[in-house]
Amino acid sequence: MSRAPTVSSRLARRGLFITAALLGLGLVATAWTTYRGAEALAETVSQGQAERLLEIVRVEGPHRGERPSRASLASLITDHAGDGLRAVALLDPSGRVIASAGELSPVPLADAELGPGREFRRLGDRMRVSVSGAPPPPPPSFDDDWRPPPPPGSGPPRMVLEFEPSLAGELRTRATRTLFASTLAAVLLVGAAAIFARRARRADDLIKRLAQSERLAALGTMSAVLAHEIKNPLAALKGNAQLLVEGLDEGTRPRAQADRVISSALRLQGLVDNLLDFARSGGLERAPLDPAELLRVAADDASPRAALDLDAAPASWSLDAVRLRQVLENLLRNAEQASPGEVTAAVRVDHDRLIFTVSDRGAGIPAGETERIFEPFHTTKTRGVGLGLTVARRVVELHGGTITASNRQGGGAVLEIEIPK
Repeated sequence: MSRAPTVSSRLARRGLFITAALLGLGLVATAWTTYRGAEALAETVSQGQAERLLEIVRVEGPHRGERPSRASLASLITDHAGDGLRAVALLDPSGRVIASAGELSPVPLADAELGPGREFRRLGDRMRVSVSGAPPPPPPSFDDDWRPPPPPGSGPPRMVLEFEPSLAGELRTRATRTLFASTLAAVLLVGAAAIFARRARRADDLIKRLAQSERLAALGTMSAVLAHEIKNPLAALKGNAQLLVEGLDEGTRPRAQADRVISSALRLQGLVDNLLDFARSGGLERAPLDPAELLRVAADDASPRAALDLDAAPASWSLDAVRLRQVLENLLRNAEQASPGEVTAAVRVDHDRLIFTVSDRGAGIPAGETERIFEPFHTTKTRGVGLGLTVARRVVELHGGTITASNRQGGGAVLEIEIPK
């Protein structure tokens, strides 16, 4: 699978998510602006309703010279309950209630509400308006153009109205619902985009892994054919060269040439074995074994001078001893070649996962090569065909685990194998 479609699909996923996020943000911003506008409009509507109720009380309520009664105020509330009027009170200059009707809020009047002028105050689902001074008398009629003056020493009463801003409340409710619905829609939009992007990424990964599996299968088949075609002639070549060496004297030129033939034959035999290991994809033969002992045996064969840390190793783990030992020997041999005498290896358990670590003090892994080193036939060595780490990854994955490569701080490479319990 080419790399270009993967990059383009990744950009498409990011573009989709960013677009969805921007649309969601715009939706929420629009809803919030609408909500704030509805709040301002509701406040204006409430003040308009208060002005209307004040005008009603001025016209129909008690006037100068009249002694307000609870019955007259109650009648006023009854007549205008549909307009939201819930309570009316008249207070003397000291704040004492002269007359009242309806259910006044238990919240006491603030100092500002007892001072001069007009004050609006929200009390839960009600509004309170307080007006200083008595309302002006209605225009005189032809029949009654005179009213008695107020009693000496009495100041103008203060009027307090409480009403329910029904229209403003409905505006706020609708604005709140719109804001909630828009926020929910934005969250769903971004969530759907994230789910789609995740599924698309998984689909891309699946396609990539499928293409890689098909490629590895094709390479494995080709490797198996080549290995079998080379194996028999190679065995004959090596056997005859070894017979030839037995008849030649030590130190002679023919003997040196024959030894070179045998050395090349052994190298070719190693190549054939690598090709067969790469082509091999059968199941595992797992059994409980001692991971520390497995690492010790692999180090004895591949890197005898490696420093081993076995203190945190578990007593037993289910593994394929033959194939995992092959993996460990390959890692240790690579580390030995990278930095002779400076190889460390460890085995431990972390969160129900068996972890083997092999590190060296060599030049490390070149930038951008931490994944490519596991690709078939990718190698930086003058000898070898680059199949060792490919076979190692396949064996580890058959165990249900992972193998990763990284550079260690201070120089060198670290190969880590994780196998679940």
